[in-house]
Amino acid sequence: MIHTVKFRIYPDTTQERKLHEILTIYNRVKRIGYKLLFYGEKYITERFGEGKNIQQCLMSVCHNNPYVNAILIDTKATLEAQKTWLKKRRKYMTQQLQTIIKKINKIKNIDLHDRRLKGLYASRSSIMAKIQNLQLEPVVFGGKTLFRERLRGKISKEKFRIQRDSSFSCVGVKQKGARNWYIKILEGKQVKIRTFTKQKGRKWLIIPMSVNHVQEKWFKEILSAEKYTVSVKRQLIKDKLRYYIHVSYEIPAPTPRYGYETGAIGLDFNITLLP
Repeated sequence: MIHTVKFRIYPDTTQERKLHEILTIYNRVKRIGYKLLFYGEKYITERFGEGKNIQQCLMSVCHNNPYVNAILIDTKATLEAQKTWLKKRRKYMTQQLQTIIKKINKIKNIDLHDRRLKGLYASRSSIMAKIQNLQLEPVVFGGKTLFRERLRGKISKEKFRIQRDSSFSCVGVKQKGARNWYIKILEGKQVKIRTFTKQKGRKWLIIPMSVNHVQEKWFKEILSAEKYTVSVKRQLIKDKLRYYIHVSYEIPAPTPRYGYETGAIGLDFNITLLP
């Protein structure tokens, strides 16, 4: 079972500029990675030449970005979620079409001049057209609502970018000497974040975080966890930026407790509609 805890972090002015740089580059590479996955080998060949895989392409774009593996995991999950939605949507619409056809046949057997047939024929044609045109379309990063607001000039370019490029994440590990982590929670109630600079002494940001009395227990569990995922997020609240980290880690699933002393409730999940 995955448990996620939200902590607020307090970067200074210099650290805030570095976080802004990470967010900008991470999300730019994420959009490029998504396009490479979405359009496939032809697009990769046209953009980067033959014989290159997606990871090599992204490394060349961001100059050995330390977050490339996390970006690939994120983009693959986005694309898989789209494919799952498309599959379920097509199945649902096919069931709708079958139901309408059954109604048409039932009414025709009773009365060929029934007025309901006209509406049912229109519904059948509409759903058939939708099924025929149903296809995977690229996602709009930041969401369509935010994108439309920007097109209409309701929000500034800077606010649009802040909300679109609002997070980056990476998997961290506890063991000393491990090299595949770039965000780590420290015992002194701090978070250590890898930057893009290669200058000695400037590779890392160490930012203080707030841990209240309710979060103390979870904070100790995170320190002892073998693996966790940290997402750094920024939010624009009353025209001021705030920064948070969302830390997710595995905990044992609780033992379910149930009884029938006060009655029971039945839930129908429509399991037959699931793939």
